[in-house]
Amino acid sequence: MHPVLATYLKRPDFGVRMARRWVSSDTSDLKTVFVLGPPRSGTTLVQRLMLNHSRVYGFPFETNLMSPRSIFEYARFSDYASEEVYMRALTESRSLVGFFDLLHRLSFPDRPEDSWIIEKTPQHARFLKYILSRMPNAKAVFVVRDGRDTLCSGRSAENIPQAQVLKRHAAYYNRCVTPLMSLGPLRSRVLMVKYEEFTRAPEGGLADICDFLDITPELAEQLKPTSSRDDARAGQRAFERLGQAVTPATVGRWRTEMTSDEIRDYNHVAGECLSYLGYPVGNTS
Repeated sequence: MHPVLATYLKRPDFGVRMARRWVSSDTSDLKTVFVLGPPRSGTTLVQRLMLNHSRVYGFPFETNLMSPRSIFEYARFSDYASEEVYMRALTESRSLVGFFDLLHRLSFPDRPEDSWIIEKTPQHARFLKYILSRMPNAKAVFVVRDGRDTLCSGRSAENIPQAQVLKRHAAYYNRCVTPLMSLGPLRSRVLMVKYEEFTRAPEGGLADICDFLDITPELAEQLKPTSSRDDARAGQRAFERLGQAVTPATVGRWRTEMTSDEIRDYNHVAGECLSYLGYPVGNTS
């Protein structure tokens, strides 16, 4: 059973309260850049390098806040927010967006007004239109990677449940990408970053993101290896490359790690999204 559903079956009152917050028409003017995209596409790398910028603030964690998950248990936020901040954000807001806004404002009270809050949760891609419509000053950096490489990465990292079943993973990849394909006018507030290009030329990729946010790049600091190695996630198996130099070493790994049948099956499910993003789905042998 999905953990979100299990929570609401156990606490139906949480479900009612979350539904009210989700449908609220409240908005937030918080300058936020959401880093999102299919899991294992490089969102953590992009977030970490942007957090090294002096005008960017945020938690080095995934909040998964802009989703239907319950916000009514402090344990979910205890790794990065004090209970006092959490309770204030919860009691002084009436919407999901309001809670997100206050949680970040209260957690970073001394940040300059013209700075950006950065939030990285890959799965927020599924709620991209909701986020941008409720937060008019928000932008999104949509990080993409060949879905077949994200499958291989998920298999080796062992932190992506969908990667255990190929067709399930391909379907989830679609769920993350299709919101971008159907975004309409809001697309102007989204910058698509391709992992393959970013890892080949991280300086240029970071400069493009900073230009998108109208801030001056600080490449020497952003690309300093020690800054990334100090991130607590760098010691975890799933993020072991975080503290290493940025290289395209894992680009195209699917060509040797997947069988021809697996490639065919993946292309059959996710071919439209792969093609939209510019990845080959024809004769890939």
